[in-house]
Amino acid sequence: MRKKLMGRILSLTMALAMALSVLTSGGVLTVGAMTADQAQEAMDAFLSVYYKEDEHRFYKFSDNPQNGGEQTKETDFWVSGVLWDTLNDAYEATGDEKYATMIHDVYEGFLNNEHVSWGWDVDHWTENTYNDDLCWWAQAAARAYTLTNNSEYLELATEMYEKVYSHWDETFLDGGILWRMIPPEENQKNVATNANAAIVAARLSKIYADTDPEKSAAYEEQALRIYNWTKENLYLGNGEMLDNIQFNGQKNNWKFSYNNGLFAGASYELYTITGDESYMDTARLCLDWVIENLTFDGTTMNDEGNGDAAAFKIVFLRQMSFIAKANPADAEKYLPFLKSNASQAYTHRRASDNLCGSNLAITPGEEDSIYSISSVAAPCLLFLSGFDDQETYPFYATFWQAEGAERSDVATGTNQSGYTGGGHIVWWNDDTNHVKDGWVNFPVKVPEDGIYKLQFRYYSRQENTRRMSVNGGDPVKLTFSGQPANQWLVSSEYVYLHEGENSIRLTYYNPTNHPNDADTDPWFFLDKLMVEVFEPYSSLQDNIYVSQTKQDDAIVTKIDNLQAEEQPCNVALALYSEEGRFMGTTIQSVSVEADGTATVSTSLADLPQGVGSYKVMVLDPSGAPLASAFSGTIQ
Repeated sequence: MRKKLMGRILSLTMALAMALSVLTSGGVLTVGAMTADQAQEAMDAFLSVYYKEDEHRFYKFSDNPQNGGEQTKETDFWVSGVLWDTLNDAYEATGDEKYATMIHDVYEGFLNNEHVSWGWDVDHWTENTYNDDLCWWAQAAARAYTLTNNSEYLELATEMYEKVYSHWDETFLDGGILWRMIPPEENQKNVATNANAAIVAARLSKIYADTDPEKSAAYEEQALRIYNWTKENLYLGNGEMLDNIQFNGQKNNWKFSYNNGLFAGASYELYTITGDESYMDTARLCLDWVIENLTFDGTTMNDEGNGDAAAFKIVFLRQMSFIAKANPADAEKYLPFLKSNASQAYTHRRASDNLCGSNLAITPGEEDSIYSISSVAAPCLLFLSGFDDQETYPFYATFWQAEGAERSDVATGTNQSGYTGGGHIVWWNDDTNHVKDGWVNFPVKVPEDGIYKLQFRYYSRQENTRRMSVNGGDPVKLTFSGQPANQWLVSSEYVYLHEGENSIRLTYYNPTNHPNDADTDPWFFLDKLMVEVFEPYSSLQDNIYVSQTKQDDAIVTKIDNLQAEEQPCNVALALYSEEGRFMGTTIQSVSVEADGTATVSTSLADLPQGVGSYKVMVLDPSGAPLASAFSGTIQ
């Protein structure tokens, strides 16, 4: 890739401009030991904002009367069940009886028939016509019974499950439980209902095994029946799930993490009953599919939304935690993943109320209204991943999916085949009037200071441009080649990054705001950013020597011990103002002499006014750094 910088002087890669700039990290994310104190701190913050203690229910939004706002709605029916299960997480992890008390308080609040004033569609759970809604509460209730031995919870789980299973239907697809308690021709069958019900049936089978063997056997048979139907109709193989099938045969292939979590959980529960390892194999495939396809960077869960969809990753990670604790091999594989997401959620809490948002890799804005199910991620994941004050779990991503990145005024889609992950970015002026500069920001964490190779996987219908800035530095133009549809390319850049977290931002220059320097086309399909995080370029190769002098009104750089394959070499000067602000990079090409030396003279008169200092980098013919020598000042 080639582009112009500063008039007549050619830059080989944009990142060379950034490679030598002074960069400031926006904060270092460390995935360290998870402590009980951290979990309690996060839980206290969550409860102080969302838990309405006098009514034993959860507010839906963070800007509620307890947090200085006016929103009074209660968390939605099914999401409340997922929140209730977080109290199970807390009690199981800590053994603190205060959580057992809260489990019962929320149970009683749930049975109270005054939910309409909070925005629920029903007064009482028996009026709810969504089978999946009942499954979330039944699943949590069965678990609450196992943890507390309170028979009230078992009665609730059993009654709910029996009502759900009564809607097993064979009018289409030869079985499966209907999503809603309405006629089949107006209905669908989905993972959220069937895998969920299989989990509940399997748990009830285990609970009743000692006290009522006949009932236990019936529930096991039903769990297997539901599971087998789900696998035959909604499991696509290799861990991939189909969301639902409509009565008319339409298949909706939506990719939600909770579908994989539920089927993994159902597989695990049946393994605990039957001892058949094939169920665990399926569970692992479901978990691994999400790790590969629905994570932002190979470990951080995608942001699936700040609404009810924020519950999807909670469901997935909760089921993963059960599997991770099943045996040492699964713990070794999945606990670091859980701990990394817990650390992301805990680290990216905002200062005012210590709440995280739906995007675990980004600190939410102080004025943002956050759903309860988004903010519960921090305490929930800390409880699920366990406490370990000794070990650390370092994680350095090697890729970041563009559709999961922090972004503004850009649209995402799946219309260009061959993408990875959950989609790609499409156009970069997605505001109402298409006049804004859309941007995407990647939080790249590296283990040490150094020069790193960035690779952007993209498709562009014509030669196109974008601006990249690193850690808030001045943006420099990148040029991307055009290709026929669906032919993805990789463009490489080299940047200097500091140890810890760095910000890599691509911005579209809209002609409305940049009439004389606009980017070519708002349509630019960006799939992901890849970084070779464990292979930084050395700051100075041992066998290459760089010396520099000032002669008259020029900077003279001499390089020794170059090889023929490094012909011609290039000398880059990164320029800074007297205040230290990055001002751009000059690149000059120079031939390598027979003795392996090269000399280049840079006239001070060709540099922009205000330059106070510079850094030197020597580049090979492809633009990759060979040596970064030292800094100098211009008197």
